Amino acid sequence: MPNDLIWRLLLHICLAVVLVFGSVGVAVGIGLIVSSARTLRFFHLMNRWVSTRGALRVLDVPRSTEQFSHRHRRWIGWALVAGGAFATFGLIAGFNAAAVGALFAKGGMSHVVAIVAATLRWFLLAGSVAGVVIGGMLCFSPGALGTLETYANRWFSGRNVLRGGDDMRLTLDKLVEAHPGPSGWILGCTSLGAVAYAVTLLFGRS
Repeated sequence: MPNDLIWRLLLHICLAVVLVFGSVGVAVGIGLIVSSARTLRFFHLMNRWVSTRGALRVLDVPRSTEQFSHRHRRWIGWALVAGGAFATFGLIAGFNAAAVGALFAKGGMSHVVAIVAATLRWFLLAGSVAGVVIGGMLCFSPGALGTLETYANRWFSGRNVLRGGDDMRLTLDKLVEAHPGPSGWILGCTSLGAVAYAVTLLFGRS
């Protein structure tokens, strides 16, 4: 069944993630037990602070295209109507998710690809219909579109929303530095148990 295949695929992905991070945890635990000073120096090297606010500052600046779109509103409006109508007709009449799944995958995996393709089809269909509506408003009712834009074009600063997210919180690191040996045993044993359990499930079900 397609649903069983999807759940098995998700389970394998989750087990692979547990296996990777569990292996890292085992390695770090052994490092804390065998050579705590060198491992803690590695922690200090990895705990560098990188500000995402500085990196994302350019993306947070609002840029308006209203003057260009309203100056050429009829050309842009008719282009949106024509393109949206063509895409809507094609997505409704000429799209077959099962055929897409059979084209890009074989066996049970084709059902997963078909589900993904059908989901993308609905997103594209919604965008195409929205393009037709917005294009019609540009051509015939620019005032109503302007009223809609006053609500839709409100600027929300991501820097204000994420304020405080860049602060470094090293409470756990300080606890590990104070007790490297016990921390290494706890981390190593729990990670080894997770790795063993993931390996048992991963290779026992495959």
